[in-house]
Amino acid sequence: MVLLLPGTVLASAGRVTFAIGDVRIERGDARLEARRGLELEPGDTVRTGSGRAQLRFRDGGYMSLQPDTVFRIDEYRFSGEADGSERSFFSLLKGGLRAITGLIGHRDRNSYRVRTPTVTIGIRGTGYTVLVDANGNTHASVGEGEIVLRNRKGELRLRSWQSARAGSGKAPQPAPQRPYLPPQPVNVYTPEYQITDDRDEEGNPVIISGSRLQSGPGYVVAYNAEYVGAPVLGSAAFATAQFDNNSGLLSYTSPTDGSADIGTAQLADVGSVNSNLGWGRWTGGTSNVNGLASPETHYVVALAPAQMPTSGTATYSLSGFTTPTGQGVTIGGLQFVRIVPTLQQGTDAIIGVDFSQGTIASSFDVVFAQDTYSVNVLVSGPINGPIIAIPNAAFAGSGGNVTCSQSNSCGGYFVFGGDSLNSAGMVYTFTNADADINGAFGATGPGVSGGAVGQN
Repeated sequence: MVLLLPGTVLASAGRVTFAIGDVRIERGDARLEARRGLELEPGDTVRTGSGRAQLRFRDGGYMSLQPDTVFRIDEYRFSGEADGSERSFFSLLKGGLRAITGLIGHRDRNSYRVRTPTVTIGIRGTGYTVLVDANGNTHASVGEGEIVLRNRKGELRLRSWQSARAGSGKAPQPAPQRPYLPPQPVNVYTPEYQITDDRDEEGNPVIISGSRLQSGPGYVVAYNAEYVGAPVLGSAAFATAQFDNNSGLLSYTSPTDGSADIGTAQLADVGSVNSNLGWGRWTGGTSNVNGLASPETHYVVALAPAQMPTSGTATYSLSGFTTPTGQGVTIGGLQFVRIVPTLQQGTDAIIGVDFSQGTIASSFDVVFAQDTYSVNVLVSGPINGPIIAIPNAAFAGSGGNVTCSQSNSCGGYFVFGGDSLNSAGMVYTFTNADADINGAFGATGPGVSGGAVGQN
């Protein structure tokens, strides 16, 4: 009955679901202390100061505000269903946020937008991140769905796992990595959220907890460390791994294969699936890999399955990837665009496995601003563990002068995660005429079909 009262529908935008530290709500001349359950109204400005806040809107939308953020609810209307009158307009004046759109963002792109000092962001059915830095520049990335960045200089459309930057007086441009938002301290951790296409009885999007990796033993790691001179591939089994609250790998120690830690580097391109596999990149500093300093390290880490299948098949679809990097002459400006799966077993398949035949195949394009490199990998042999090395001879390439004839000029590792093997990933390196190209990606699937298991 409350939903039938027009004043209530228009006045209530949502509520504060979590607040810690110095978080204030400005409402006209009033200054309110943010607390769990506090109702939000159109026109409210949220200032986090040294604190953090999480907001849940009436259509099921969600926002997590970083410290030192200024966020305003410009206009919000929702009658309880998508009837054409709904509005969800916000402004991010300073700081950063992670967001999941609700019913409004899924139904009508024109009904949802976020303004920053340099762009207007239109969104539809999306999980996304936005950061306004100290200079007023906007950095944005998409976790799922699509966003559009617009200003007077131009427009840029971003899809899953793409990123962009927009400076003052400049058109939005693709960016090589996602904006980095520091994770919450462990003692105030709340799960990341993902949105599904399912709806509850009231028609609201179903929001589910994310796929956070838990620190502890039982992991396998594959990495590509770009030491001075050449990339070095490696792996570690029986590893005890430490993660931050966004599933970013911070360190690992293996009794058989050494150890590594992030050192002075920062995490970039972090992603995870199924609570058992993650990927990312250590960059912007020096990480320590088996006692050697690496300025750039790509990795895939997985919770090792108890047993490996001896028969059956599995197909995995791309979930996310690290921005490809390289040493030597710059590759098309090394301006990242996307990775495109091209394996024929599915429209979005990037890894296919036949455990009976002992074959693993992967096919994808690495697309830069000016160059495209097509990679085809076929490994034949026993699949007797969660880490499978990819020899130089297993690589084939075309376009952009890809060559794999020199020793160690191409290679990588496949990694499998979860007892049902519903996750897989790959680290890779290959050579073109000018440079080494290195990266990693993660993928997910339904698990092994028609298989039996054996001992690892």
